[in-house]
Amino acid sequence: MDFHADDDFPIAGGAGDEFLRIGRAGVENGHGGSQRGMAKALEESSDPFKGAECRARHSAKRQLSCPQLAKERRMNVQSLSRSSKTLSIDEFFDWIETKDEKYELVDGKPVLQPWVKRNHNRIVINIVQSLGQALDGSRFEIATGDFAISTGPRSVRYADVMIEAAGGSGQERTTDTAALIVEVLSPSTADVDFGPKQREYLGLSTLDTYLIVAQDSRCIWQWTRDEAGSWPDKALVVEEGAVELKALDASLPLDEIYRNVS
Repeated sequence: MDFHADDDFPIAGGAGDEFLRIGRAGVENGHGGSQRGMAKALEESSDPFKGAECRARHSAKRQLSCPQLAKERRMNVQSLSRSSKTLSIDEFFDWIETKDEKYELVDGKPVLQPWVKRNHNRIVINIVQSLGQALDGSRFEIATGDFAISTGPRSVRYADVMIEAAGGSGQERTTDTAALIVEVLSPSTADVDFGPKQREYLGLSTLDTYLIVAQDSRCIWQWTRDEAGSWPDKALVVEEGAVELKALDASLPLDEIYRNVS
């Protein structure tokens, strides 16, 4: 199966509401429906911050509606049409060898990923350094956003931080044995981090904890399995102290996570 530089693939994140705002015409919703039907579906989509204790703080910062965010979303808007082409995981890795951009594979389709800001990178480095000191290196190893997590037969994701059991083959390009996954929240990825990625990650049999870390305030959403192995109905929202990771015999102090984040 051949793929070319001008193949049209979607971009990650919440570009849908910006699409409604700018009124881009002639774009199909990927399921044969009309633009009007797509607009209705997007208007009815859920707010990932709805019901969370951090909502007031995010609203106060106007994180989801400020002019700067609108500018960022316009920059992240790409055609919402869906190519009929699909890739296996092996084909995907062959395909991205020729690409300078970063992609994830979602149900066989490459999805372009947005670039990050300095605060995003600082938080990732802080988490890696903190976990590096807290974890038993003979039991666990840390991976960052360049090592793929297999979340389905034709899906791979690149989490900002991932912990798995030590000892995996150095030649592997993916893992399906993650114990901890961390995503740093960006306005353009909120819908994905709280939606498809959450569902895919929580479907991993080995995963114990999924964390979403806000950039613009000290706020972390935590999903951790209970003793019966079940996921909670709602995330635990941590705004002070530390995130406890009992399965890893470790904790993540918020002071360390947000060190030098401005």
